[in-house]
Amino acid sequence: MSNAILYKMEAPQPKEVIAHDDADGSNWRMVVIKEGASYLKSSPAKNYSWHKGSNSSRVIRLYLSQDPDRHRLEKAVQEQTEKLQRQNEDLMNQVEELTRENQNKKDLIGLMGHDLQNPLTAVMIYTELIQDILKKDARDALKKVDNLLKEVKVSSDQIHHLIINILNASQLDQGKNIFQINPVDLSQIAQKAVAKNMPMAEQKHMSLEYSSSAVSYRMQADSNWLLQILDNLISNAIKYSPCGKQVFVRVMKKGDFIRCEVEDQGPGLTNKDKEKLFGKHCRLSATPTGGERSSGLGLYFAKKFTTAMEGKVWCESSLKNGAKFIVEFPIDID
Repeated sequence: MSNAILYKMEAPQPKEVIAHDDADGSNWRMVVIKEGASYLKSSPAKNYSWHKGSNSSRVIRLYLSQDPDRHRLEKAVQEQTEKLQRQNEDLMNQVEELTRENQNKKDLIGLMGHDLQNPLTAVMIYTELIQDILKKDARDALKKVDNLLKEVKVSSDQIHHLIINILNASQLDQGKNIFQINPVDLSQIAQKAVAKNMPMAEQKHMSLEYSSSAVSYRMQADSNWLLQILDNLISNAIKYSPCGKQVFVRVMKKGDFIRCEVEDQGPGLTNKDKEKLFGKHCRLSATPTGGERSSGLGLYFAKKFTTAMEGKVWCESSLKNGAKFIVEFPIDID
């Protein structure tokens, strides 16, 4: 701690240094602040006795301001405190990130355990039925086994796609790039998705209609993932629509964006449905109309992968008026 410097005041100016003394019990220095042509005294003020010789004394008024050395020390302490605060914030962010990663791993295990159970059970049941048929009914075995093997293939494909989606979603959560981004034609991808779902629509005696008013507009995306996203939206529309209805798939330009709309004539969505629509294990108030399987993860993955490719996906719907799902990307201007 440095001592205070006590000045004698004459008129408005400091006349002389009286003493270097820690007179007020703290680290202060006597100064006068100059502003323009006048001198302004800083506060607080204290009275001290000035003794000169043995016979004379008088009271002088001294004005104190913070010692520059103390100011520098306080500034250094403040800077160090701010640095420690930033380091603490960084540590907290790292803890939060590790917590999220740990939760993602737990979610991954939960998703795999929950959503692989049904298709794996189906594979086991079909396998047992095949074995029983081969033992008991050799005459018609070939046709029955062929039908059951088709179901096994469907369940196996479901397991495969589910595992791929879960693992890729986990990689996205870890900040890894899973996409091969290139210029793609949304119309071509949409037509492939429509063709892929045509057999499912025909089984339910539904009309799957495709139209496009966008000519050769391209966008930046991963074509394989984009096909999977549109496939999921179209299959959902068929899955939740009554037999004999129509599903419309439209590609169009909207301003600087290219979009694909998938509109059905199903039961529509409640407000509560719309709030949780793109969440994990989403269970809607409506159910598939043809007994189709649903993992509750399709829309979650569609949202996650679309957003990761810098696109948008949302739903416009009201109860009893069907649903329209929209996927939109910026037009590639290069």
